[in-house]
Amino acid sequence: MTASSYGFHRTFADRDDLREPHAYELERGWAEGRLEVTAAWLHHWELGHVDVEPSSMIDGVRAANQQAVSLTVQLERRRQGGVGVLFDPRYQEVNDAAEAPNAEPGEVAHVWRPGYGEACDQPVVGTVNRKPR
Repeated sequence: MTASSYGFHRTFADRDDLREPHAYELERGWAEGRLEVTAAWLHHWELGHVDVEPSSMIDGVRAANQQAVSLTVQLERRRQGGVGVLFDPRYQEVNDAAEAPNAEPGEVAHVWRPGYGEACDQPVVGTVNRKPR
């Protein structure tokens, strides 16, 4: 083995020695994050032991939705999108294009699914107002 060949192999061995602990730390960080989110969500959905009257189900669903939205804010995944904003393909997806009398062309006229996160973790899906034909 030549000296340059030895240096080449030594460099890759050193790289592997650095990569393995970092890969372990990365996986451990992901696992801790999953545990944190699971713990935050679990008490919202663990309702198997509660006796619920059918008439109060709608109020319960609304309350669970409000808690879920507040939890996404706590996890720094703020709700994005809304009616009346200009369509931006970086952050929104079009479900339909329709003519809405109270909206300008290119504005979101209806939101089917809100988006979450600044990095577009889940994009907004909505109906965009088109120009009248």
